[in-house]
Amino acid sequence: MTTKELEYAIYKKYFNASKLTITNIKTVVKHECDVAVIGKSDYLTGFELKISKSDLLADFKKKHTHICKKIKKFYYVLPKDLENCVDLIPDEFGVIIVTKGSYIDNFCLKTPLEKTKYNCRIAREPEINKAAEKITVDEYINLCRLASMRVWTQKMNELKNEGLIQWNKAKICDTCKHQEKRGKYLVVIECRECRSLSNWEDKE
Repeated sequence: MTTKELEYAIYKKYFNASKLTITNIKTVVKHECDVAVIGKSDYLTGFELKISKSDLLADFKKKHTHICKKIKKFYYVLPKDLENCVDLIPDEFGVIIVTKGSYIDNFCLKTPLEKTKYNCRIAREPEINKAAEKITVDEYINLCRLASMRVWTQKMNELKNEGLIQWNKAKICDTCKHQEKRGKYLVVIECRECRSLSNWEDKE
C-alpha cells in the first residue's frame, strides 16, 4: 500500500465529519503533519503515515515527538501488513490500521461508483491532549487558502502539460550562484545578468 492510498483512506473516513482535511501541513503545528483534520469543534487531529517498518522506526529518532499545543489527538496510520508493529509505537499515540478491499457489486448501476474500499480500523485510541488549543479563524483561513492554492497549482500544471499555457525558461548561471541571508535562512541567489553566456543553461 502506498502513502497516497493511506492519505485517501483517512480522507474518506473523516471528510464528512470534519471542517477541513488537508495533507502535508507545516504551518499552525510545530512539525509537519502528513494529514491534518480539523473537526467540527475546531480541534485538530494529526496523522503520521507509515508504509514500512524502517520508516516507522526512523520517525522515533526525530527530535520532535508529535506533541503540539495545536494537536488534540494524534494517530499513526499503518497498512494491514504492519499491524505487528503497533507495540513499537508509544502508548500516547493512537494507531489506525488500513485494509484495502472492494465493495460487493450485486446489482447493475448506470452511474459509475467507486469500487475500491479502504477500511480504517482504530487499533488503539490516543491520549487526548487536554491542553490543546482550538484552531483560530485566521489559522483556519490560512489552511483553507493552502488547500485551495494546491488545487489551482495542479490545474495550472495540467494546462501546462497539455500545452494550453506556456512558461518562459529561466537562464540560470551555475558559476554565479551565491548565498544571501534572508531573515534566519540562507537562500541561493541566481545571477541573471551574467555575461558568461557559455555557462548558461536553460532550466524550467
